[in-house]
Amino acid sequence: MAKFYPKVSIIIPVFNGSNYLKEAIQSALNQTYKNIEIIIVNDGSNDNGKTEKIALSFGEKVRYFKKENEGVASALNLGIQNMNGEYFSWLSHDDLYEPTKVENQINILSTLKEPKTIICCRYKVVNKDLKYIQENSFGKEKNKLIEPAVKYLLKGYVHGCCLLLHRKHFERVGTFNETLKTTQDFDLWFRMLRGESIYFNNEIGVISRAHDEQDSKKLYNYHLKECDNLWINMAKELTNEEKIEISGTIYGFYKEVYDFLHINTPYKVCVEYLRQKYIETLKQELDKENMTDDFLKLTNQGKIEKENIELKAQLQSMLNSNSWKITAPLRKISAILRKII
Repeated sequence: MAKFYPKVSIIIPVFNGSNYLKEAIQSALNQTYKNIEIIIVNDGSNDNGKTEKIALSFGEKVRYFKKENEGVASALNLGIQNMNGEYFSWLSHDDLYEPTKVENQINILSTLKEPKTIICCRYKVVNKDLKYIQENSFGKEKNKLIEPAVKYLLKGYVHGCCLLLHRKHFERVGTFNETLKTTQDFDLWFRMLRGESIYFNNEIGVISRAHDEQDSKKLYNYHLKECDNLWINMAKELTNEEKIEISGTIYGFYKEVYDFLHINTPYKVCVEYLRQKYIETLKQELDKENMTDDFLKLTNQGKIEKENIELKAQLQSMLNSNSWKITAPLRKISAILRKII
């Protein structure tokens, strides 16, 4: 049996990236997996040729494309259109790959029944001088094949540069949305991960720089608006069946996503939308059990999500479970409500 040895295209989009580009390209060249091509797409840099000079200094070790400035999504799409590899791997010009990033992911694919499975590694965050800040964790999901994959996108597990993707996924759902300036990656992963499985390999494969020159920071207010719209649209687009598969109940889905965004992000519009949808869908379930009066009494008093620690703890425990039947938690909620009213 022939060894599993597919070509991987590492695509590096860049705009005015002379500060970090050389290190990024070198980290791609240092991959222990050698069946790779490195594609650099210069998205109309206007730094007096500094970015282009760095890219061209690597000669035939890389493939170089130059285009007008239209944004990172457009640059990535040009790279995808010209890739010769069977698999796609994105490297931001200000990030680095660990030497075994691609090899570890190919080794995992070689053990799976489906070679088009999406693979995601871990990453660590550093500052502009590569000083360690933090790293992510997959918790109990590490080194596992997980579905539905979109559930873990909504939990913040997926980092674009950590993925290894078969090119067939682009044929299935399309490429990056070029109208989006800062959320084009999350938008594509949402489309791509719906109905798919994902494997979380526990090795750190990406070193992600946090610095003030990133688009999400330079375009902060625009980024917030895009993120609010993105999360609201994702919540609307998911079917009720998908929401139940993700969180056990429809209202549990809204509560789970609300909690994640409320705790971890500055987004306000989508958080309020999710809070309202949680209350609305929980009320609909309570209606089925004739508990509406108790529920409305509590919401009018402003106690839901606020002061009653026992209620919040028990609700959270139930909403995080995918195994219980709908009538059991509703009876339990009813008992708690009547106890505190």
